[in-house]
Amino acid sequence: MKKLTAILVLSGLLLIMSFHGRAQNIALNKPAYASSVQSGTSFTANLAVDGNYATRWSSAPSDLQSIYVDLGSQYNISRVKIAWETALGKNYNIDVSTDGSVWTPIRSVTNNTSLTNDNT
Repeated sequence: MKKLTAILVLSGLLLIMSFHGRAQNIALNKPAYASSVQSGTSFTANLAVDGNYATRWSSAPSDLQSIYVDLGSQYNISRVKIAWETALGKNYNIDVSTDGSVWTPIRSVTNNTSLTNDNT
């Protein structure tokens, strides 16, 4: 399981690993879970990993929202690419977990101003 702490709107989340020299999005269409969904919308967590940049997950408009993807197995992740919608996450953490209960931070981003973050 992987967890991404985000604020508001996430258009795409890609967890990249190299497989025989080719990058693969191992988050694609995996089960995704979010701390909230924006009221009055159907922008659920699964839309962050559906491979379609025209869809998105949108959280409630408050800080400390999170989304995580259950990859089903352990992987050596070499890259986490995040595509934000206009309401980007200014400050966020990327955490990993093997059991969905204990999380280990691997990246902390502050003062983000980009709609695409490529964390390697």
